[in-house]
Amino acid sequence: MNNILIIGAGRSAYYLIDYLAKQVPEEGWQITVIDANPTNLEQTAGAFKRITTRVLNLDNAGERREVIANHDVVLSLAPPVYNEAVARDCLETGRHLLMASYLTPAIEAMHEQAQEQGLLFLMELGLDPGLDHLSAQQAIDDLKTNGATIRGFSSYTGGLV
Repeated sequence: MNNILIIGAGRSAYYLIDYLAKQVPEEGWQITVIDANPTNLEQTAGAFKRITTRVLNLDNAGERREVIANHDVVLSLAPPVYNEAVARDCLETGRHLLMASYLTPAIEAMHEQAQEQGLLFLMELGLDPGLDHLSAQQAIDDLKTNGATIRGFSSYTGGLV
């Protein structure tokens, strides 16, 4: 599973891309980030030299499916309106899918077929109550252990602390 596709290069994607980009030399991954907004991709390409970027409108079903088919794992941070289409493409092309959005009935209906194909479809990764809350609690606990007094805390949903 060396070819990773990240769908979406908006604000919340930065930390995921940063984390994965740091793993590229050791893991040998090939990472592609797609987004409909060229400005998002310019910022990604400028910050992460080991990442391939491509402008892609997810409404273009043929192109979307082709890009998904050329990767082993899809990490989708796409707007929720595209979740079902991305999941269907992953199922039809035999690709693993990790998605930050909530599980919908349409995607849940794909569960049995995904299992039969040995595919991992992991939803609600990073959203309430997800990794953002766990990482926030870990940071708070670490600070308190080291004698800190917490006077305030802000969370920006879906982003790791």
